Amino acid sequence: MSKQIFRQTLLLASWVPVAFFVQDHVCWVCPIDGISMRPTFNPDTNLLWRDWVILDKLGFRGLKAWPAGKPESLFKVGDVVVLRSPLDPEKILTKRIVGLGGDTVSTRKPYPSGYVKIPPGHAWLEGDEQFHSTDSNTYGPVSLTLIEAKVKGIIWPRWSGIPGGGREARVHPSLANMNQIRTRNINYSATLSISRKSDRHRSSTKASYHRCHTPLKGSLSRCVFNVSIYTCSIPSTPITNGGQNLCFLLYCSIPHSPRQFSPSSSSIHSFN
Repeated sequence: MSKQIFRQTLLLASWVPVAFFVQDHVCWVCPIDGISMRPTFNPDTNLLWRDWVILDKLGFRGLKAWPAGKPESLFKVGDVVVLRSPLDPEKILTKRIVGLGGDTVSTRKPYPSGYVKIPPGHAWLEGDEQFHSTDSNTYGPVSLTLIEAKVKGIIWPRWSGIPGGGREARVHPSLANMNQIRTRNINYSATLSISRKSDRHRSSTKASYHRCHTPLKGSLSRCVFNVSIYTCSIPSTPITNGGQNLCFLLYCSIPHSPRQFSPSSSSIHSFN
């Protein structure tokens, strides 16, 4: 009889390391305390009833084994996770992921700024109960290395998966997109400024045109005049004399016989 008890005890003891391994690395069952995740967990106000959940720990212990440079690949927005508190590592918390590295999230009080860009390797975590949760709005983005497990489902007093939702989604476009929009606005403003300067320059160029009675040789449809910036000086012959004057092309319809030149029927193009 004593030998049989000894064998059973030895067999049971041999399973203890397996049980610890499963608890630390695979899955575990534990109760959820508090109301910070209500109504997802503990929706009943009776504090004697607590939800029991199953945790998925596979891949969350030994964080050096995470995919290099991409620990976010293990998570998605909406996951409910168990983590060590950034304020007290001895305390275990249950929160929902609202944003991951690279996301820009609008915050709530008491966080000092209206929005925050989450750095790589971090997450923005909040409780589903807005008014009874100490979360990232208090301590900011949380390192993913503090996460111990994902909550996979509720096993007691009801059997169900983890409902989605929680607080409304508040992930904004990434700052990279915001910077692209800002750059486009700056470029547009610069182009508009150049256009306005050009308009002011053209409006300040006042040329007084005179009638041209000089006949042109041949059947020409174009004549070139030198025009200074502020006055129009028509030489006796329609030729250019170089210099620093601003050149305009005056498109005329001039036949073999002399004709008066009318600026109202001409197109003027400036060369800068």
